[in-house]
Amino acid sequence: MTTDVRNRRGPWPRFAALARAVGSSRFARDPVRDTVVAEHEALIWSERLSATTQLIASLEYLRNARHRAWGGLNNWSVLRERDPRGHDALRRLYDAVGSERGTRALHTARILASVVLLSPTTRRWPRLLAGGVAAGASRLLHPRHQYGSDGSDQLSFLVQFGCTLARVRQSDPHAVRTCLRWLAGQALLAYSISGGAKLGGRPWREGGALAGVLRTRTYGNSAVHAWCDRFPRAVRAAEICVITLECGFGVAFPYRGRHAPVVLSATATFHLVTAGIMGLGRFFWAFLATYPAVWSVARNAPRVPGGRSLFRHVRERLRKPSPLETGLAVWFLLILLCQLPHRSLDRLRALDRAGVWLPDWRFFAPEPAEHDFRIAYRVVHPDGETSPWWSEAGAGRRAPTHILWFPERREDKALFDVCSELLEQRDRVPERLTELPTFRLLADRVCRSLLLEGRFTDNTVSFQFRVDQCPGYGAGQRKPRYISPVVERRKPETRQRIHETE
Repeated sequence: MTTDVRNRRGPWPRFAALARAVGSSRFARDPVRDTVVAEHEALIWSERLSATTQLIASLEYLRNARHRAWGGLNNWSVLRERDPRGHDALRRLYDAVGSERGTRALHTARILASVVLLSPTTRRWPRLLAGGVAAGASRLLHPRHQYGSDGSDQLSFLVQFGCTLARVRQSDPHAVRTCLRWLAGQALLAYSISGGAKLGGRPWREGGALAGVLRTRTYGNSAVHAWCDRFPRAVRAAEICVITLECGFGVAFPYRGRHAPVVLSATATFHLVTAGIMGLGRFFWAFLATYPAVWSVARNAPRVPGGRSLFRHVRERLRKPSPLETGLAVWFLLILLCQLPHRSLDRLRALDRAGVWLPDWRFFAPEPAEHDFRIAYRVVHPDGETSPWWSEAGAGRRAPTHILWFPERREDKALFDVCSELLEQRDRVPERLTELPTFRLLADRVCRSLLLEGRFTDNTVSFQFRVDQCPGYGAGQRKPRYISPVVERRKPETRQRIHETE
């Protein structure tokens, strides 16, 4: 009876059993090969997400060509004096990049490289060349856009540079793994330093920091600010959640990434919310570009062999590091040291003239920006009489499209950076203030506004400008922080400079 039942079942169960046996013996999955494939997939996705950040950034910069002309806050004829280069070859290189033609050419090259990185191709050489072009263009363009850049530009450069290093040594799985670990370490450092710096700031510890940031027109939102006034306890809970989330990002790594999905989902949601409320859309893509590396490192963490202590295992692995491991480890240590708020490290920070190799990860900490800056100006007539103060318009209101596209944010951030630096220089070197680039940039900006508004009554105009600290959407009055001496400009020269830079 048993034989008849077995025969009626046919040959398919026996064939399936044979296939399982063969598959388990001959075609078993190779864990080493699976790890290498997963790391290459993580590398590709990091390249694509970082390319998205750089693509949006270049399109926004090309949209803001007026800010690079004479009277803009990124006018290269003034910016080039902020960081004088002693080497003639470097000076000529940066002058070529600083010209409008050179700036547009580099942004166009970075856009094309980003398109290649976003494409489905997985071939080594196209992605290596495109990554090198994107990273090199980002490095050269950063001094050109000194005012208005932010942490998303720095992080996207680091991610693209790390991916390019991995592409150079793509045939070496250990080199690719080292670069991915370095990228994951940058994500861990950025979140941990940001959370730790917030813990060190009194506004974040005692409450009120988040409400103060959301009150500004540069980073805030009128509807959200009104909500903050109505529900202060919910705002305090949000502050605690932000600090906890940033300080606890390292939980994603232990236990072979068991908690990584929850941590990465929470941080991605956090960046998406800040993109909608504060207009920081590029930060979403910049930090998202590190998540494939974080996931790969957490899931493929090496196990400590049985019977061996963790200290001994790490010591044996670090006994003979490769040059790539040594270089990335030293770079990581320098970035970590630059986060410490000690004046003795100012010389170390000064080594990074470009502002991309040693970034600052203390976002809105320890003392966040809780105000805006506005520029007012007036004309001084030859008889000594002055006109009323005219004021520039402030930052515009938030729109849903600012999650993905917000070129106006660059100018708002640039004005805040220039005014903050001017006030700092006023306290440090007041006798040389009118000779510094920050003063000249604001004076040229006001002169351009006077010309475009038709307030030049003669060939020569004398004017003053004032830097006001504004409460944003909150209650309060504007507070004058600085009033310039009388500045005199000639109308023909002003028109010629505007024509030359446009």
